[in-house]
Amino acid sequence: LLKHYELVLFVNKSASGPYAQRAIWFKPGSEDHSKPWNAFKTWKVSTGREKQEEDAFTTTPPGIYNLHPTRQFESYQSRFYEGAEMPYSVFLDYRQVGAEDYGIAFHAASSGAYRRLGTRASGGCIRLHIDHARELYQTLRSSYRGRVPLMEMRSGGTWNTEGRMAYDERGMPILVNGLKALVIIEETPNLVVHR
Repeated sequence: LLKHYELVLFVNKSASGPYAQRAIWFKPGSEDHSKPWNAFKTWKVSTGREKQEEDAFTTTPPGIYNLHPTRQFESYQSRFYEGAEMPYSVFLDYRQVGAEDYGIAFHAASSGAYRRLGTRASGGCIRLHIDHARELYQTLRSSYRGRVPLMEMRSGGTWNTEGRMAYDERGMPILVNGLKALVIIEETPNLVVHR
């Protein structure tokens, strides 16, 4: 799977630990992907509050995701949270058949929520400082376009979150236009990162 990507965005949604509530950027250690990947940026984030609230369970779902090939917006408003501003949104490719207008995204937190970065504070999206959200949005759109594996569909009409690629009748991975950045979301309290 990794040989098809040029960037991994690892999000640790844990509430505690040295890298809790962090997004870590990894790049290949060599052009041919034969060496270990290297961490080169670490940002504070806020993921879902992980509790049942009035309208929903506010979680950031763990798993392995592509980024949505077309849902990147400099300016966006939430359809679920009463038009809340979501600047520099980059959505995960986490879809259900017939449900294209919602989802989980990386996006800028409101300035009043900056102090909560590094804690669980969102409705499910991955909130960033506006400077980091802008950098992620611009970097992905300018430098990481290309062909990526299509993820396999589950029987219920959702993409799998285990990183299983879809294959054609010849047994070859099906590649589609997208962003060559893979997102991995885990809850890992004892994460150790080697630079």
